[in-house]
Amino acid sequence: MTTCPAGTFFVKSAVTPTNGFRHVSNSKRAVRTLEDLRGLKLRTLPTKVHVTFFRALGVSPTPMDWAEVYPALQQGVVDGQENPPGVVYFEKLPEVQKYYSLTGHVNEPVNVLMSPAVFTKLPADLQVAIMTAAKQAALWQRIESQKDNDEMLKKLAGAGMQVNTVPETTLAELRKIAQKIYSEAVPDLGPRGKELVDLGVALNR
Repeated sequence: MTTCPAGTFFVKSAVTPTNGFRHVSNSKRAVRTLEDLRGLKLRTLPTKVHVTFFRALGVSPTPMDWAEVYPALQQGVVDGQENPPGVVYFEKLPEVQKYYSLTGHVNEPVNVLMSPAVFTKLPADLQVAIMTAAKQAALWQRIESQKDNDEMLKKLAGAGMQVNTVPETTLAELRKIAQKIYSEAVPDLGPRGKELVDLGVALNR
């Protein structure tokens, strides 16, 4: 159990559910090296740390509302975007994107939150039961999420996308660059920013 800096919730951070990893799709080329990313114009999330990360990769980050993404890809306003397999499939991006490279640059944990004011009033046995159930549910959900993502990758390939793995050497370079960006997020998160960043890192393990 970890108390959030705001003191309002606790987070069960040992094991969390997850939406899966975000990967890069684009219409230009498969991404296997950092050089393949350079020069691509990608739709990104409109957050400073996200934009900073992609800029550090040599990408031209272009934040925009999700509703604008499909037509922007279709018209060539941007070359690509990044999302988990399910989003790419159900939003019909294979119609406007050729390549989907498994960069795994962002994981999306689903935080399990509860008010400590409620939790601490519960009997000890119920507290243990809740924590145990949360961990078991998270482990189950991770397995099911991976199954779903694997199935979506097959469907994307079936829809005509060229899905490719990314060499571990390239993934290691991505991690190294991302870790340098963490410190840049701290000042924007207030006086306990480092605690929040450390918590985010823990949730992604």
